[in-house]
Amino acid sequence: LLKVIFKYKPKLFHSPSFIVPLLSRIKLIATIHDMNHVALAQNYSFIQKIYYFILAFRLRKNCLILTVSQFSKNEIVKYMKISPSVIHVIYNGISPIFKPKNLFSKEELNSTQQKYNLPEKFIFTVGNNKPHKNLSALVEAYCQNNFPIPLVILSNSYENLIPIAEKHQKTDSLRFLKSIDQQTDMAKIYGLCEFFIFPSLYEGFGFPPLEAAACGVPVLTSSVSSLPEIMGDCAFYFDPYSNQSMSDKMYEVLHMNEKIKQDKIQAGIVQSKKFNWETAVQEILQVYDSNFTF
Repeated sequence: LLKVIFKYKPKLFHSPSFIVPLLSRIKLIATIHDMNHVALAQNYSFIQKIYYFILAFRLRKNCLILTVSQFSKNEIVKYMKISPSVIHVIYNGISPIFKPKNLFSKEELNSTQQKYNLPEKFIFTVGNNKPHKNLSALVEAYCQNNFPIPLVILSNSYENLIPIAEKHQKTDSLRFLKSIDQQTDMAKIYGLCEFFIFPSLYEGFGFPPLEAAACGVPVLTSSVSSLPEIMGDCAFYFDPYSNQSMSDKMYEVLHMNEKIKQDKIQAGIVQSKKFNWETAVQEILQVYDSNFTF
């Protein structure tokens, strides 16, 4: 980055992640999505911890920060000791590809179901298998109850989840997807599920539950970090630190009155429309326009 700055001599550098030019005094805007690496430091290496220590020092010098939720803003202030006045909350948007399943043809939905060998009815979750995504707890919560439909898990790694299912003799009830075509199939898979569940312990924003809500399915999500801020009243919440709370909420939604469920679905579609990239772009441009004042 330093080499690029010397070559092009920009007046302003915007980094869309936590990788910034540490050794330059250029005016800097940095988008910091969350404080996961600091708040959950036990999950990360010593080198990563050192980098964040240096990063905090650089972000206090000639820098504005963009972040994606009020929760993340509070976390940045807490862990990096940065003034709230230089931190701007600009919410992410979600792609228009996420839409209710009635906007897809029956043939499209059936084709996707067959392509990934999906059950006729299923519970769906998605997340990488990092500890804070809490997939192990979800599998435990699912296995401790006799749910009549399978749990489908889309994750980059799930080997450590199989022994949990084996322990409960529920291996036939879990289905795993390692990769899918995100652009063409993700919205249809959301739409095909009975409900989407997101057990994460820490999110700066949390795309999947909002995407699922846009696809017109009930959403169950953790009651912690940014998730209540992003999802508002359209989600069913549970305590992600309690397997019993997770299991009870899944059972409750599976057996819920259809009108209550439909009211939540409609609220989710409305909530998802509040988050769009056009608004985010305009708000970022306003920050660019003000950059010479800091």
